[in-house]
Amino acid sequence: MKYLLLFISFLTINISFSTNPNSKIENVTVYLNGAQITRTTNVKLPIGTTELKFDKLSPYIQEQSIQISGLKNASILSINYGINYISKQNQTEKIETFKNQIKTLQDNIQFEDDLIAGFNEELLIIQTNRNLGSNNQVVSLEKLQQFSKYYRTRITEIKTQIYNSEKDKNNFRIELSEIQKQLNELNANDKVQTGEIILKLSSSMPTELNLSITYNVTNAGWFPIYDIKANKVNAPLDLVYKAHVYQNTGDNWDNVKLTLSTNNPNINNIKPELNPQYLNFISLYNNYPSHNVTKRYQYTYNPMVKMVSGIITDASGSPLPGATVIEKGTTNGVQTDFDGKYILKITSGN
Repeated sequence: MKYLLLFISFLTINISFSTNPNSKIENVTVYLNGAQITRTTNVKLPIGTTELKFDKLSPYIQEQSIQISGLKNASILSINYGINYISKQNQTEKIETFKNQIKTLQDNIQFEDDLIAGFNEELLIIQTNRNLGSNNQVVSLEKLQQFSKYYRTRITEIKTQIYNSEKDKNNFRIELSEIQKQLNELNANDKVQTGEIILKLSSSMPTELNLSITYNVTNAGWFPIYDIKANKVNAPLDLVYKAHVYQNTGDNWDNVKLTLSTNNPNINNIKPELNPQYLNFISLYNNYPSHNVTKRYQYTYNPMVKMVSGIITDASGSPLPGATVIEKGTTNGVQTDFDGKYILKITSGN
């Protein structure tokens, strides 16, 4: 009897379960380039192995950044991230309304095209069968008047209907173009692909977990903007510091707690070593060795900037006229003026 109980227990531990829990975005930390999203969910784990599938996520998740917390006694067997090209992203109610209006307008345009095609066919039939009588038969004046009146009346009606249909089509096209422009302003692209995180957990006892899933995404960021206000000419200026947040991750950030950060999660956060810096000059009493005044930094860039400017100097710090400044990866460039200054309009935001 004991062996039978042990055998049943062994089978129970190895039973696998699969579930699709609902998760919601709890908070988002927005960096200058990218963002960190934290999702929370509540799941009940039975004894054995459980597979949790979190679908309809952003397709721009950085897989190596996925972190899971709140496991208690459960252990992680595997974490897999992939792209689902069949499942579509959920659109906001406003975007769905616009898309339904577009479908209605397209149906209306097609209906008017069908009406015009029918009227043109009828007009063609009338025009090809307007010959009256034959060589051996003469049409009476009364019948000729009847036919003429019918042709005149019906052709006028047909052309009027075609004109009205063409006018309605033009109005539908104008309305369709305006809605499409509004969708473009909302960045409402048809994103077919979605992200999926498949988490496989193992538990030796039934337990309830409050899981927290954290991951980094691209296609998001923020940049500072400033408002300068003055009440009077001789009054101090009020400088208001604001942030412009943008995101095209496929997730809805409405009513989500946002935190702004100037950090870069993709750069190793190791304490920098501060080395002494020397001025590059020659005096009568001492002669310091020349040092390389340029150093390579991993700067992030603001994708909204469309113009950059600066001053080019040589190793001694003097302005360098005639130097060529080129946008990386393009042929777009300018030359510095006599004072070493340049202004360059850029295209890619890099």
